[in-house]
Amino acid sequence: MGDAADWSTVLDTLLKEVQEDEACKKLLDDLLGYAVYAVTKHEADIKDTIKNRVKVRQWPVDASGVLEVDLVWPGAGYNSVACGGSFAVMAWGIVRVRDVVGASGGAASAILALADPEKSSRTLLTYYMVYAKWAEQTPRAALRQLWRTTPLWTEIYRRVIQDDAAFERVRQKGYVAVAAGRTVFQWQNWILHHFAKREQCVQAYEASGEASLSGAFAGREIDGLKRLGRCCDGGGVLPFPGREGKVALYHHTFYGSATACTMESIEQLFQKGVDDTITMLCDSYDTCKFRTMEYGGVIMGFGREISWESGSPSGLRTVARYLHAERDEAANHLDAVDRRTIVLPEGSHLLEDPLRRLAKALLLGEAGQVAAPGAEVWRIKGLIQVSGRGTMLLQGVGDQVSLEAWPDPVKVFFLVFIGMELGQELLEAAVAACRDASEPAQALSDLVERRERSTGFSPY
Repeated sequence: MGDAADWSTVLDTLLKEVQEDEACKKLLDDLLGYAVYAVTKHEADIKDTIKNRVKVRQWPVDASGVLEVDLVWPGAGYNSVACGGSFAVMAWGIVRVRDVVGASGGAASAILALADPEKSSRTLLTYYMVYAKWAEQTPRAALRQLWRTTPLWTEIYRRVIQDDAAFERVRQKGYVAVAAGRTVFQWQNWILHHFAKREQCVQAYEASGEASLSGAFAGREIDGLKRLGRCCDGGGVLPFPGREGKVALYHHTFYGSATACTMESIEQLFQKGVDDTITMLCDSYDTCKFRTMEYGGVIMGFGREISWESGSPSGLRTVARYLHAERDEAANHLDAVDRRTIVLPEGSHLLEDPLRRLAKALLLGEAGQVAAPGAEVWRIKGLIQVSGRGTMLLQGVGDQVSLEAWPDPVKVFFLVFIGMELGQELLEAAVAACRDASEPAQALSDLVERRERSTGFSPY
């Protein structure tokens, strides 16, 4: 199945299955009903809280007295289903949704939400269910996507904006973050918007979630925007520039389901998105700080209050370069994205527990001496040999690290780190410190000894 026509047929089949499956229909109706019930139950409290914040904090309202809110959705893999729950609450009419900026999984949810003709989460839920059906029916679906993201998502994006009105909503209100550059050493954070053509829009949203190894190394070009170079996952979101005095809602969707999408996870994540948004809207205290949140939650406040804090897996960035695709005009600053690859010597085995600790510490910004000050790691992918377990696929995003058995022969073992200010030598030495000492590899031994002499760091 290599061309668009093939995947269009696949999508038709899957969509029909979802629409005719009684369990899917019930789940869809139940989840939309869950959001309606939650908003109805708490509507009076929500209105009182917003009225109080408008008065006390002087939140700006429009001419009719309605609060306008921008939505900011980070890249958190399939955790971003939760954005659908948040959108279902925000679209109820108590506030007015202005624009939506998303990265990776957050971008996928953004285009699905904005494309919905009824300003509901029906379209979003339907197509996440379509993907869950495909993943359930496809052998080793997650492993296959290590090399390249499934074209099913590209076809989904084409389908949801084929209607003129849907495309216009996405074009006018959707902003998508990508990492872009002419080489892997020149990635920069771009936020693209106001697309000239449908296919250009599809390519941008596809690139935002292209987190496979093919994407990490090669990326993809976007029609009419080739001067950007190649684009892929790694872009980050931030509140809209020039709207520091406007209100934004940031959904911190790191709930623990970044790499898997099933009917069960869709149900849990959507409900979590509803619950956390309702909780925030009913909270009479203005707590717009990441330290008040754990690994999931919603905050709302002035754009200037929602900012990146060191050590938080927030998905936010400090700066970005915006590009109006139709006019191709750029503004603001650059934000470099680093990709570092470590090729492991043949015969080197890593210990699972130290490796997991290291990966999680890097993702959470808690690696201390392992990373340079200011360094961030957003994604980790690789094929490695784990002592006692054989060849494994390692994936890390947000606060999650997963290891899955890899069944096929592998000639080269490696790890890829995506982030900012990443030092190659520091990362090599940190990985080397996770080696199985009973099967030493000279190159790794040299690196870890050099690192331990300079810092004293050890993961043991």
